[in-house]
Amino acid sequence: MSERWACGLYDEGGRKLFVTGGVGISILPVRFRAPPEIVILTLKRANGAPS
Repeated sequence: MSERWACGLYDEGGRKLFVTGGVGISILPVRFRAPPEIVILTLKRANGAPS
């Protein structure tokens, strides 16, 4: 996996990007150093942001 977009929260050009490891597998049911995860994000409007 590219280190640029490894799991985590990124700020790219003033925008937020959140990348997860996901829950799926491919042909072999093996996930090396990548435990499955499900993420719940709660989005809130910033103060003064338009509706």
